[in-house]
Amino acid sequence: MKKYFLFLTILSTTLLFSQDFRYGKVSEEELKETQHPTEPDADAAILYKEIKSEFDYSSDEGFYMVTEVFERIKIYNDKGIEWATKEIELYRSGAKKEEIKYDKGVTYNLKNGKVTKDKLKKSAIFSAEISEFKSIEKYTFPNVQAGSVIEFSYTVISPFVTNIDTYNLQYKIPANKINLTFAPINYFNYNIHQNGAVPINLSKNITTKKINYNYTGAEQPGSGSGIGTITVDVENFIIQQENVPSLSPEPYSGSLENYRSSVKFELAYFQYPGSMVENYTLDWDGVTKRIYESSSFGNELSKTGYFKKDIDALLATISSPNDKLVAVYEYVKNHMNWNNYLGEYSQSGLAKAYREKVGNIADINLMLTAMLNYAGIESYPVLLSTKSNGIPLFPTINGFNYVITASTLENGNLVLLDASDKLLTPNTLRPETINWQGRLIKNNRSSQWVSLNNPTKSLQNTMLTIEIQNDNSITGASRVQYTEHSALNYRKKYHNASHESIIKNIEGTSGIEISDYEVNNLDNPYKNVMESYSISGANQIESIGNKMYFSPLFFLTETENPFKKDERVFPIDFSYPWEYRYMVNIKIPDGYTVEFVPENINVATPNKIVEFKYLVNTQGNQLQLSIQQTVNQSMVKTQLYPDIKGIFQIMVDKLNEKIVLVKS
Repeated sequence: MKKYFLFLTILSTTLLFSQDFRYGKVSEEELKETQHPTEPDADAAILYKEIKSEFDYSSDEGFYMVTEVFERIKIYNDKGIEWATKEIELYRSGAKKEEIKYDKGVTYNLKNGKVTKDKLKKSAIFSAEISEFKSIEKYTFPNVQAGSVIEFSYTVISPFVTNIDTYNLQYKIPANKINLTFAPINYFNYNIHQNGAVPINLSKNITTKKINYNYTGAEQPGSGSGIGTITVDVENFIIQQENVPSLSPEPYSGSLENYRSSVKFELAYFQYPGSMVENYTLDWDGVTKRIYESSSFGNELSKTGYFKKDIDALLATISSPNDKLVAVYEYVKNHMNWNNYLGEYSQSGLAKAYREKVGNIADINLMLTAMLNYAGIESYPVLLSTKSNGIPLFPTINGFNYVITASTLENGNLVLLDASDKLLTPNTLRPETINWQGRLIKNNRSSQWVSLNNPTKSLQNTMLTIEIQNDNSITGASRVQYTEHSALNYRKKYHNASHESIIKNIEGTSGIEISDYEVNNLDNPYKNVMESYSISGANQIESIGNKMYFSPLFFLTETENPFKKDERVFPIDFSYPWEYRYMVNIKIPDGYTVEFVPENINVATPNKIVEFKYLVNTQGNQLQLSIQQTVNQSMVKTQLYPDIKGIFQIMVDKLNEKIVLVKS
């Protein structure tokens, strides 16, 4: 990591001081550039980005924030063209909403030695609603191709001065220069929180500005009505970053939002001159207390009238607490339909959602919590942040975007429940929501962290029977059992798929042919998925002279280690513990004997985070193999990366070792 920081420091003193970043001053040199100077594999690069957020005041609306954005992007190749499509999120709450004003947008190309310009037209801009609180403005630049430079500017006017969006300073492409100014007036005091590995170059200064306001004679006796002016102090937070490296995804890295270099301005307190301080900074209990006491959260949990009759009928003949839990959980899953909106607050009230049989995440899971408590099952809401939303590293009202239910069983264990997906089961959550920890809120408004990980391993248990023919072809059969998240992943992938498309996916490019395909329990999440099929193929055996060579898992062999880099920046996120087991029986053809089989091994990383077992046994014309790959821990620290990479390489090498048969 020290080398990483040193590299950035050296680059910041050597690059990009000669470019003109004024709007419209795109140079021929920028258009002629064919690759990024420090990341030659980059598909695109941010040449310059400037963000300036200032506060202003309106007598009608109160304080609001004006954010001006200007950005210039270089497109290096066809893959980089995706950066010519922009999406801007806008928020609303009740009558308040953010507004956007477009200024300019241009695509620059170099044609026959001359710079050409294609302007972004307003007709290319459209809006789309993505939740009850959020919409997007989306537009694509015209005539973008490899070599293009695009630049654009726009302004967002926001009334939400107590909730400031995170400012990202790192992207999936390199950023040559970023200038950020956040300039609140002295009535608002913000804490700054930093995230990511890139050191942030922050400075501050104080300036003043004049704010106009309307007044009446009642407010200023003897003066009549008019417009007054006051002078306020402005605290300018200035961040200037140069040569920010790209944020590249790594295998099993989870969400990049957890590691992106960024800054967050969190309102600490607000104070008008001569008035009391209004504090906003809270500890985690304060955060969850404020959320719980919202009319769209805790107040909804106390209501039972809308479901009482139905739940009484449902539980009339059920006495076991565990059976009650499952019955209520399945009732909510089947009764409710998710409208694809996230959120920790009820959208329009649980009674209405219940009546209409549709709601957002909070509607469904707060309803589940209320029903379980009514049924006598001690249950609590659990706030969490999805992986794409990042991990809330400090107490913040806006750090959560999802809520599930936690129920306490007779043995004291917690069961985590999400009723928004009909394929889920108790303790099996969407992988997107398994993001470190959730915050459980009790009835007395206190709260605690709870792990979101399912301690039960997800299994994929394969029994493979293969008969090798004298013509080097193979025939056989496969039976596979999937449990827990492995079963969920299978159901998600193939729930609405035809058998033909599933067979095609299994066959892939391996050259084998699948027949007699069957799958059981695909629609029953409480049972393991059972898959079976017959196999035939002519290219799984390599024949040289009088010898046959083949990998023991044939078409199931893993050929690459997912961990290729020498060093790793992010922790390893396996999402959940899992285990692959293979029991392979191979019948060798008449007239052949076994000349070589790979050596048996049983290896593991320190603390057995990852284990690998390989056992082969020969009995006459039969080969029997038992192979087991196990991940016992869902999240692994970066420091252990060499051990993880090493054992995965052992797995790949061993599975690609050939068994050798020789003709006798």
